[in-house]
Amino acid sequence: TEIYTLSLHDALPILLGRGCPYLCTYCSNHALRSLAPGKYVRFRTPGSIMEEIRYVLAKFPCDAPSLSLWVETIGVHKQWTLDLCAALQQLNRSLPRPATFDANLRVTAQTLDPMLFRALASANFRNVNIGLEAGSERVRKDILKRNYSNGQFLRAVQLARENGLEVNVFNMI
Repeated sequence: TEIYTLSLHDALPILLGRGCPYLCTYCSNHALRSLAPGKYVRFRTPGSIMEEIRYVLAKFPCDAPSLSLWVETIGVHKQWTLDLCAALQQLNRSLPRPATFDANLRVTAQTLDPMLFRALASANFRNVNIGLEAGSERVRKDILKRNYSNGQFLRAVQLARENGLEVNVFNMI
């Protein structure tokens, strides 16, 4: 088996789940949902994710592992996210140098919980990606079907920063 070495700037992608429960007008998920029989939104178990991370880190060793956790939004199921963060914490205790993580996070009433941001920070997330998409609440709500206020967005950014997380913002122009 061949072993590859990654540089400090390489982020390894790990797929956490598939599908999205939201119906944003610009996204293809609602169309894909109609093509797929069965449960469309599904998440892997934290144990399965840890198994894959261990495999990937063994296959692609690096001094400072960085993993991009791919899912439409990590905060859809809060308890699952908390369980995942606990598993990531435990994984990091077993590594010579802790891994860092990033993921997408959608602003919802559920994700504006300080406990969620504390869990992400304790799991060694370095940043979250948030889709603001438009600064206009009217455009977000009426056209894009993203129902959160500018105040809720700013609260998510505040919670992230209070917990040492950087925030990347997606905007449509």
